Amino acid sequence: MDRPLSLVGRAVAGAYICKDWEPRVTARCLDEDLNAATMADFESIRGLEIVKAFIKDRSTTAESSRQVRPLSSGQEVWALGYGHDHRGATFYDEDESVIWLVAYGRHRSGTDEDFYPVCKKLDEDGRLLPTRSDLVRLYKDRDRRFIDAVTLEAPVALKAARDTEGEYRCTIGGELGAGLAIEVIEELEATSITVAFKPVGGGPLSAVTMEQGQVLLQALTCGKWEMIGRMPSRELAPDEVAFTITLVGGKVA
Repeated sequence: MDRPLSLVGRAVAGAYICKDWEPRVTARCLDEDLNAATMADFESIRGLEIVKAFIKDRSTTAESSRQVRPLSSGQEVWALGYGHDHRGATFYDEDESVIWLVAYGRHRSGTDEDFYPVCKKLDEDGRLLPTRSDLVRLYKDRDRRFIDAVTLEAPVALKAARDTEGEYRCTIGGELGAGLAIEVIEELEATSITVAFKPVGGGPLSAVTMEQGQVLLQALTCGKWEMIGRMPSRELAPDEVAFTITLVGGKVA
């Protein structure tokens, strides 16, 4: 899933948004290793040294020069270092496009508290990698993130559509492909806004897509949008739906 470009480089809910993925911290690591609330927003922990290193080193690459191994799970977990003895472990969930900080500790060679054996023991006990609860929060955060992104992007898209002859096409919130057409009805001193949207990457329309589309419509202008069967200059694609609204004197007609 594409990340909203308007949010890249920002901490939003439990993640830091990068172009290709989102760094996040597991609830166990937040609670036990960073002494933070399990639902802490990323902004509240980004001042921690290991989190600074996490952002710096994992914003552009998912791997490092050293793995934490061997692990009972057989998964690839990469070492993250800061300073002389601060150590972290990261796991790249390619399916979800998330890089997780799964553990943090101090490197104390030869001791029971050394980060690496502690990390391996967590994996042996099934407590190192992200859990279902971590994924549930991820999905909830993405719903919130979409709204944040649309709030920023919808006014920009509307202005661009006003300055474009014909239909203006764009991606909204990283998840919706949208086309906007603006028509000025001079005899009525009115403006018609027509919007078509579909899921990025294609596929059938779903209830989620329709909910996201409604968020977009209300971010463009509040009011009652009417569903229509075509755009002003073209027929709809099979996976598209379109709506229109007319404003008179800046208000819904």
